[in-house]
Amino acid sequence: MKTKWCGRCKADLPLTYFAKNSAKKDGLQERCTPCRNEHYNKNRADISERRRASYCTDTSWERKIQYAYNLTKEDFLKMLDSQGNVCAICRSDDWGCGKKTTRPHVDHNHETGKVRGLLCNNCNRSLGLLKDNADVLKSAVKYLEDNNET
Repeated sequence: MKTKWCGRCKADLPLTYFAKNSAKKDGLQERCTPCRNEHYNKNRADISERRRASYCTDTSWERKIQYAYNLTKEDFLKMLDSQGNVCAICRSDDWGCGKKTTRPHVDHNHETGKVRGLLCNNCNRSLGLLKDNADVLKSAVKYLEDNNET
């Protein structure tokens, strides 16, 4: 059985303990998954604060939200604070989808342009796929409730 050394826990572990990372020479993370999870959980508050600070460092993004949604950086941060730094729908603090995005999506009414809240990628896409139609969403909820065997 092939193994790899985790420098954090100082153990030689099976390769299944390591997540994939195509940027690394061997194609695996340098730390085992338990060590990575422990580190992330221990530093979650600090990571969230650094991530939050990075939302507003891109001036082209600032111009985009100002132009597209008439939303200033200060408005965006107030909205983020009022939501508790989580998605307005699923309450997750994981905003992205892989490497494509790390910041909240500004959800808005496509007819009026009114900003409704900040959503994670999955919730934002879900609303879009359901065409922002509350009746379709209610029907989907009913379908899940009727067909969700536990």
